[in-house]
Amino acid sequence: MLGSSLTGRSREMRDGEMTQQVNAKSIRDEMVQAQNVAKDLKGRVAKLKLKKQHAAERLIRMKEDHAAALKRLEKEMAKLRDKEALAKTLAVEEYKSFDDFKEAVEKATSTEINAMATLIR
Repeated sequence: MLGSSLTGRSREMRDGEMTQQVNAKSIRDEMVQAQNVAKDLKGRVAKLKLKKQHAAERLIRMKEDHAAALKRLEKEMAKLRDKEALAKTLAVEEYKSFDDFKEAVEKATSTEINAMATLIR
């Protein structure tokens, strides 16, 4: 009886040891899987940080380009306003000179007509 009891106990211990080995292997496998997931997540985080950095750099370049374009357009608008003012001034001067010419012609014509009228009388 003692022999069968020892044999039973030995079998229980062996079964318990096998169960522990299976559990230990399962835990190791889970740990390796968790480490792989962590490694994958670290890689993804690194890629996202890189994408964020590139996006920030692109945004900075876009802002700089926008500022440069705005400055260029403001200068162009100032030049166009100056040209518009000059065109208005020239148009007014041309109109005035035309008006002066018209007055001179009218005066000369009037003088000629008066002179002819005097001769005719």
